[in-house]
Amino acid sequence: MNSVVRAELLSLVLAIAGATVHAADTTLTPPAGGKVVIHSEPGTPALQVSPGRQVQVPGLPTAATYTDFVCRDGSGTLGQCAAVPSGAVGPAGPPGPTGPTGATGATGLTGVMGPMGPAGPAGPSGSVAGASELRHGCFSGAGGVLSGTGYTVSRSGAVYTVAFGTAMGAVPYTLMVDARSNTGRALAFGGTTTAGGSIITVGWLEATESVASVCFLAIR
Repeated sequence: MNSVVRAELLSLVLAIAGATVHAADTTLTPPAGGKVVIHSEPGTPALQVSPGRQVQVPGLPTAATYTDFVCRDGSGTLGQCAAVPSGAVGPAGPPGPTGPTGATGATGLTGVMGPMGPAGPAGPSGSVAGASELRHGCFSGAGGVLSGTGYTVSRSGAVYTVAFGTAMGAVPYTLMVDARSNTGRALAFGGTTTAGGSIITVGWLEATESVASVCFLAIR
């Protein structure tokens, strides 16, 4: 059996309790198996306590929406929550669609050199004949022979006259010269050729330089 306490009855009970006992709790105990139901207006239950200590708020499912939470302690006292409760982490969602292709990256480093390829076929024989005559040697700045044979040298200042022991068979021929100073610097030179020899004129020298050696190669 349910005990329905209406507003008028509740006011009467509170008035009687206030007239006889001060600062005492008001206890509502329904018959065995019954419930305590408080109505906010006739026919509209607002709070219900069942025999098993189940507390129900029938109007909660249709109440307005709020953002705050209500928590309880170990004794069942209601109050604000110290922290907003959160549920367990749900499973991972499905992968999203593939994004657009990114920009072209920078050019990578040059790779290592590959192995050498096989040798190619032999080329055709050349049409230029080899040298038929050769004269060569090296001499000092003073005109003394340092290497080579079959020639003599006479000097006049920076002009060296080379005379071949055996004249070249014909002119012109190619004359190559390497003149060096006492500091090792390559020197400029000028040269004229005859069948019997050549005249080599060494170019300018620094004030502290002198001719250390002159090497020549005459080839035809």
